[in-house]
Amino acid sequence: MTSQQKPTWKVKRNLYTNCYLSINAIHLHKSLTFLQLMAFKITPSYFLFPPFLHSLLLLLLVLPTCSFSQLFKNVTLGSSLTATQLNDHHNYWVSQSGDFAFGFLPLGSQGFLLAIWFYKIDEKTVVWSANRDKLVSKGSTVQFTSAGQLVLNDPGGNQIWTATASSSGNTNRSVSYAAMLDSGNFVLAATDSEILWQRFDVPTDTILPSQTLNMGGALVARYSETNCKSGRFQLLMQTDGDLVLFPHPLEKTNISYWASNTTRSGFQLVFSLAGSIYVIAKNNTILTTVVPNTLSPQNYYLRAILEHDAVFRLYVYPKVTSNSTMPKAWTQVSDPVNICIMVSNGTGSGVCGFNSYCKVAQRCDKSFIETDDFEFVAMENTNWPHGDYANFNPVSEDWCKNECLNDCFCALATFRNESKEQNNNHCISSSRKLYFPKLSLNFILFLLTLFICYHFRKRKSDVVEKDPSILGVLNIRIFSYEELNNATGGFIQHLGRGSFATVYKGIIDSDNNNNLVAIKKFDNVVPDGEQEFKAEVIAIARTNHKNLVRLLGFCNEGEHRMMVYEFMPNGSLADFLFGTSKPNWHSRIRIILETARGLCYLHEGCSTQTIHCDIKPQNILLDESFSARIADLGLAKLLKKDGARTTPMTMTMTNGESKGYVAPEWFRGLPITVKVDVYSFGVVLLETICCRRSLEEKEENEKQKVLRDWGYECLKEMKVEMLVEKDEEAKMELKKVKKFVMIAIWCIQEEPSLRPSMKKVLQMMEGGIEVSFPPHPSSFISSIS
Repeated sequence: MTSQQKPTWKVKRNLYTNCYLSINAIHLHKSLTFLQLMAFKITPSYFLFPPFLHSLLLLLLVLPTCSFSQLFKNVTLGSSLTATQLNDHHNYWVSQSGDFAFGFLPLGSQGFLLAIWFYKIDEKTVVWSANRDKLVSKGSTVQFTSAGQLVLNDPGGNQIWTATASSSGNTNRSVSYAAMLDSGNFVLAATDSEILWQRFDVPTDTILPSQTLNMGGALVARYSETNCKSGRFQLLMQTDGDLVLFPHPLEKTNISYWASNTTRSGFQLVFSLAGSIYVIAKNNTILTTVVPNTLSPQNYYLRAILEHDAVFRLYVYPKVTSNSTMPKAWTQVSDPVNICIMVSNGTGSGVCGFNSYCKVAQRCDKSFIETDDFEFVAMENTNWPHGDYANFNPVSEDWCKNECLNDCFCALATFRNESKEQNNNHCISSSRKLYFPKLSLNFILFLLTLFICYHFRKRKSDVVEKDPSILGVLNIRIFSYEELNNATGGFIQHLGRGSFATVYKGIIDSDNNNNLVAIKKFDNVVPDGEQEFKAEVIAIARTNHKNLVRLLGFCNEGEHRMMVYEFMPNGSLADFLFGTSKPNWHSRIRIILETARGLCYLHEGCSTQTIHCDIKPQNILLDESFSARIADLGLAKLLKKDGARTTPMTMTMTNGESKGYVAPEWFRGLPITVKVDVYSFGVVLLETICCRRSLEEKEENEKQKVLRDWGYECLKEMKVEMLVEKDEEAKMELKKVKKFVMIAIWCIQEEPSLRPSMKKVLQMMEGGIEVSFPPHPSSFISSIS
């Protein structure tokens, strides 16, 4: 069985005990002693143990892995609830463990919501509701009729909502009882305990562990933070297999904000009992991980919710039985589907925001001064994609506001400072809809483009001006081959050489001898790849972070393709770690933290998510103050080998320095995601902790040759001091050493979905969230092999 194939299990639950006997087929370990049940749709219907098997199951009391309590009481036909105060037990039905409740939840003066919520938590967090768009008043009832229907009526007897077996396609079966399950699912079941209707099939905005989102199913965000009505966004599992984030209600002209790209292969969105969320195929193969997670549902309550701001977030809450140091509150641990950062192209953006949610029109009368008639409203952590027409850098926030107020084309100004440095402030002006005829405006833009292209070709060695129409980048210089030949004195002073390029030291602008640069000259490039090269240069130039090596310019003249970077005087992390003198502990930790910040920016801070593909100590350079700068960003897509276009995998495999840092999915033909960078970072983190290479062929002790295996053994045996045996500073902080080793082991898990995101890695390193004990890096793969 491959790592992506999952066995089919017929899942059964005994409603009368809390002894869970089925198998979580998704995360099955050899040493597993506690087998969790999961109500998981893998056959056309669900099955529960019928009552006559209850006596037989009681014999399982001898099993040490099970605990029993009082019998669970099903909801019988004819039962009812009435909308009264929350502390009235006639107001709700509680699950066996008391984790969830089904019933009426008062929402102040707004009315009552028929809902399911976390019962043991003081904050009654709703995970599902039946009447979100039509609240009911006090005195309303929900009746479990003798015909097996669940009916919500207002005080006047008017039907507001109903759930029946026939609504799920079960027209030939009769409902015998209902039950509020510990999974958060509410079910209507037949005499033989076959589930005929379940609330898991009709979610609102939240999914829970063991829940799936089937084809055609959707999560619809609430309207606002205080309004539970259906809102403006939906996460939809389309019938073509693609998971997409769309506006709600959906119109034909709408463009998705985000998609899983699993068209014709996707089948379900699964929230596994291990806590991760991913899209699977019909054969249970994991196609893509949407939300990774390492916190166990045994110790935490978990919920994933599409919130009103179109961000799909995973929250955790420590259970009473947990020894977690987290506060007793919902803590966000992931938001991979985030509308604020994922709109990556102009398609569908409209004239006023993506999918044209707002409509603004304004004539531009230069004689009309707007400054005194308008004021700014600040919106934190908000972006307005694809409406930019001007960029100013560096400027102050007040200057940015005034510039927009004095410009009648300006509807809003985006002010950001990603590196927190004064000289890195950006002010971006965005336009409103203008009352120009569309044809005339396009014609003007066409003429302007022709003029810019002509000007660019005539003066391609000049600095690009602050006009995003030219290349979409700012402050990047286009060099001629002659300029760089002169800057390097004929390319004679080598700084380093790789399998595809040579780096030379140079001086640009000879009147300033201190303006040192590093010039990377590519040996093998695609002959007709000018546009691809230019596109990659633009992508690299758009990155802007203090822990990335800054691209100053490039040359794309005939066969000559070169990139010009700022010069890093203190070499690479490899020189620093593996040189003759061992660097101190605190310097190493500072450098690896800076590397994590730079990598986190590439994955989640860029307008377009960027995968580095070649993280290793040789590509982490050190500036004049020994701060980390990630280099060689995105170069894997530009190269060829032996006359053929090189894929990132080919480049990595042919580069000897990259061995040991390459994630397993490169070899297995699996999709390449940001998790390959997480794996490489984990190896570099281990090397930085131990100040040694990941593979030491000359090591006499066989167990210590492979750092990954030795590191895990030391961690497992509680002997992490052996990893820093000759480092007195590190031995004074063994608690931090242990934490960083655990983080590294999580990063190098062979199963990509088990690896945390770089955002979470950084949070763990900085102490924002706790680090749980990791499994062996290959335990998941070996357990299903």
